[in-house]
Amino acid sequence: MDSEDEMVVRPLRVLEAQEDGKRKSVLVTYSVPKLQMPCDCHACRPFIGIAVFVLDGRSWNVESREDMITQSGGFGHPARDFHLIQLGPRRIGIEMTDSEDAQGETKTLKAIFVAWSGKVVEAVHWFCPR
Repeated sequence: MDSEDEMVVRPLRVLEAQEDGKRKSVLVTYSVPKLQMPCDCHACRPFIGIAVFVLDGRSWNVESREDMITQSGGFGHPARDFHLIQLGPRRIGIEMTDSEDAQGETKTLKAIFVAWSGKVVEAVHWFCPR
């Protein structure tokens, strides 16, 4: 899978939040290359995208976004475990948990993404025992 391919993008989650007194919505998407559909092997991991919207009066504006921040899941299906977490008194993060079973082993990846300066960045990721 290559990020240069024409992509099919689908919504995955909408998470609602309050951050620093502002109402926000987080849209999590996943995308796969159009030419490779269906993705039928465990290594076909969709790209994950995140956009953070902020309510300004009566309209929603894009505050931060990243179309392809990471890859997760398998067989063309994305990880589905996304949660908002509090990172400090005025900052939220988006936590992703992705488990994979391969060759008799289960691996669990956790990652935290943060909206920062108009982009969404991966702050940290780690593997944890199951």
